[in-house]
Amino acid sequence: MGETFVVDASPLIFLSRADQLVLLRKLASRVLVPVPVLREIQRKGPDDPTVRALASNSWLEQVTASVVPAEITGWGLGEGESAVLAHAYKQSGSAAETRISARAAWNAVFHSRPLSVVVGTPVDQSVS
Repeated sequence: MGETFVVDASPLIFLSRADQLVLLRKLASRVLVPVPVLREIQRKGPDDPTVRALASNSWLEQVTASVVPAEITGWGLGEGESAVLAHAYKQSGSAAETRISARAAWNAVFHSRPLSVVVGTPVDQSVS
């Protein structure tokens, strides 16, 4: 469990609403949240369940946004997604490696528990 995850808003929102944010902590030794991702979530206001979950889980580490390389800017992503990929890119040196790592991390979280409470229908865990 020496991995570091750099997470976007979506897994934080889905997992906090399912009361399963702790899954990220179980899968990684460090969970980093870039400032643009925090701002995106905090826009929902103090009563939002994800805002409250982020405030009560001190193991989530806030990191400043890295400069977004032109390679990533050209993908037309939002500020939060770009910040996640830029941070991971800075650490790994390759956007391709970063995209694969982010997908692998999400698949690990997705397959560790059915997300029926989030999406309202049962999820077939055999789907990759």
